[in-house]
Amino acid sequence: METALLFLLKLCIGVLPPSAGKTAQPGIAGSFAGLHNGVLLVAGGANFEQGYPWDGGKKIYKNDIYICRKKDSGDLQWQTLASPVFPVEVAYGVSVETPEGIWCIGGQTASGISADIHLLSFSQET
Repeated sequence: METALLFLLKLCIGVLPPSAGKTAQPGIAGSFAGLHNGVLLVAGGANFEQGYPWDGGKKIYKNDIYICRKKDSGDLQWQTLASPVFPVEVAYGVSVETPEGIWCIGGQTASGISADIHLLSFSQET
């Protein structure tokens, strides 16, 4: 059985907006993701936005947060938050959905392995 998260991720493939201050989205790998209060939240991740690794491009760890909402029309609407950003530039951790939000556990940063734990949540008021 397909989960709601997997269904939304399939719908959203290829439509992730650019990072704040950027004009293109090369994609992200290893981001945290989950559903909270009716929206899909995606945070962190890594990419090679300055070129492919075999061409000398360097891996860039991200602290962007993206929100995907389903509009009344049924269309999906992505938003890149300029602020706040995720507290650390990190990828390849574990996401755990809970009623309080999405626990983002561990991962890798540019300086090595992280054991940090952060709670990512969404409120309709913000």
